[in-house]
Amino acid sequence: MRYLPPTPGIRFIDRTVVGCGIVEGGPYRYFGAVADQHPQCENWQSTWAQQLATDRPDEALLLVGRWETMDRMHDGQWTHIGESGFDDYLSGQLDSALAVLGSTGARVVAATEPYNRRGEQPDGSLYPEDHPERVTAWNNLLTQAVRRRHGTDLIDFGRQLCPDGHFTWDVDGITVRSDGVHLTPDAVGWLTPWLTSQLRANS
Repeated sequence: MRYLPPTPGIRFIDRTVVGCGIVEGGPYRYFGAVADQHPQCENWQSTWAQQLATDRPDEALLLVGRWETMDRMHDGQWTHIGESGFDDYLSGQLDSALAVLGSTGARVVAATEPYNRRGEQPDGSLYPEDHPERVTAWNNLLTQAVRRRHGTDLIDFGRQLCPDGHFTWDVDGITVRSDGVHLTPDAVGWLTPWLTSQLRANS
């Protein structure tokens, strides 16, 4: 959203909370270090509901997944996506997220997560949160949640950034990632026509 160019016909309201997803509570491991959950990431359901009541959007776009692929402390133990208990928790959180986003009548559009590569461990391997199978698992949970909720649509943001099914720095001759996770200004300019067309198609 930081680099979003003009979008005639669509007014975006940016409610991004950097560093937050839909997992609540507990520390997590990121880039080899343990970090505490930021307080602003808690109670997102009530925060979102208040924002929706104020904004009254026609459509609500959900893009989460990065923070759900971390190793997380949940129910007193370390776990991660791909373990059944935590997958059940994530599925419940997704159901809640889609319900809240649709609570004022907005059409809900959920975006898949792209593959990431924030950096390498000292031995050259990927950090756990960058393992492709974790992103694939998240996108599967997201797809299932969208199918469970009538009137919710899915756009394949992940495929747009990773068209060959794996992480890449460049797409169509454009460097799309600045650090293995975040988008470059050029990437946002390149993606915006696709994104607006996807949103208009769902409206």
